[in-house]
Amino acid sequence: MQNSVYKPNVLCDKSKELAEIMGIIMGDGSVYVHPKKKVYQVHIASNYRSKDEEDYLLNYIKPLFEKTFNLNMCIKKAKSCNYIWKQSRDLVYTLNKFGMPSGNKIKNDIKIPKWILTNKEYSSLWLRGIFDTDGYLYPRNKAHRFPTIFFYSSVPGIRKSITKVCNSIGLSLSKWRIRKHDHSAPEARISTREDNFKFFKEVGFKNPKHTKRWYVFTEPR
Repeated sequence: MQNSVYKPNVLCDKSKELAEIMGIIMGDGSVYVHPKKKVYQVHIASNYRSKDEEDYLLNYIKPLFEKTFNLNMCIKKAKSCNYIWKQSRDLVYTLNKFGMPSGNKIKNDIKIPKWILTNKEYSSLWLRGIFDTDGYLYPRNKAHRFPTIFFYSSVPGIRKSITKVCNSIGLSLSKWRIRKHDHSAPEARISTREDNFKFFKEVGFKNPKHTKRWYVFTEPR
């Protein structure tokens, strides 16, 4: 008698929730597969020192995943980071099917899936997922004290995707460049005051770290 071949299931359809999840994973997640060891895992990490990051991970990302894919995510707290994860071949298969490949994001040169890029609502939510997990917000400099949205990424495909999305939804983005920062990845920023406020109103944040900083920087002095 032959062993039956396992056929993975697709856990969801295309949706605005899935678009944001794709941005979240491309920003600060991973999809790892080792077929011989039967490992099919998805991880989303956060800064273990930040209460706001933990709040975003556990009270926003975790419910978003669970509602979208109808499964329960696991939680692990480590010395270097906190993260949610799931061992699920169906979840990995679903993400692969909708444009998130398994393995190293730089080697795969991942980019925004076409089904997200061609839909402005989906594109905005993908961009929010990227920013909430892997972006930062500070005043541009002493002469420009308004809050400024910064993106950074080591993946060329993601950088090109961010540029395309910003162009498609009418946000001016600076050129990508490497600065002497806490990281060596190229960064780009939303260029004008008007477009930063447009990002806040039309794209928004779900990570309370960014929301708190926004109001700190916009409070009258």
